[in-house]
Amino acid sequence: MIRISLAALGLVATLSGCTTFSNMDKGLDALQGQPIEAAFAKMGMPNSEGVLAGQKVYIWSNAYSMTMPTPQTTNYQGTVGTTPYSGTASTTAWKTSEYECTIRLFVDERERINNYDYSGNIGGCGTYSSRLKPRR
Repeated sequence: MIRISLAALGLVATLSGCTTFSNMDKGLDALQGQPIEAAFAKMGMPNSEGVLAGQKVYIWSNAYSMTMPTPQTTNYQGTVGTTPYSGTASTTAWKTSEYECTIRLFVDERERINNYDYSGNIGGCGTYSSRLKPRR
């Protein structure tokens, strides 16, 4: 059971890496004024495209859930007759977490990125964030 737990934690760490939303902001800011192909090169092909309020938009999105074991410890104490006792019990509970991310890049008539927004959590946006992280 411990092996599964460590593997699952390793997977979450790998997915999110050392990514933050500041990486998203910096990476998306750096794409402003660039041709949309620059975003394709960093994030892959979008899931969809369309027109919103008269402006063309490209959309990247994902959503998934992950169930991982979470160790729990319970301490107990009491008395039997006049003899005190105490102990600890360890169990594993399974916790499901939801991850999601949506990134929208708006382009002008020349297909240059002129605005963006995104929503979600770092678990869902971690892959995009690591791809957008500025290289030194």
